[in-house]
Amino acid sequence: MLVLLPVWASDTGAFVFGKYFGRHKLSPCLSPAKTVEGALGGLVSTVVLSLLMGSVWIGMSWWHALGLGVVTGVACQFGDAIESAMKRDLGLKDFGTILGPHGGVLDRFDGLVLALPAAHLYLICVLPPYAPIAGL
Repeated sequence: MLVLLPVWASDTGAFVFGKYFGRHKLSPCLSPAKTVEGALGGLVSTVVLSLLMGSVWIGMSWWHALGLGVVTGVACQFGDAIESAMKRDLGLKDFGTILGPHGGVLDRFDGLVLALPAAHLYLICVLPPYAPIAGL
């Protein structure tokens, strides 16, 4: 949950910030709707929720919760970009319609593709006392 919820907060934050404040296109050839403001909003949303969950729920120090949030947020953005590149290459808007306006299942979980391994590496390399949480 320490990774899942912040990654989903990234999707929500990117959408909200992009919709209301988005002025500068991030990469029009990759995804015409993505904006720099949306990407930053997604990153901020991930970091804030990671800070809250890590420091309050798990008891991590705030700087490690911040580090985990930044690592997770950046990896999430790259996962989303990779999935967008795959869609562009295949000529698709979404990878399905099973989730309605959220698109296909991969459209909803694309950030996790890189965020989960990045968070796992952060936990086992930077926070050895937390290695049991990472499943080791």
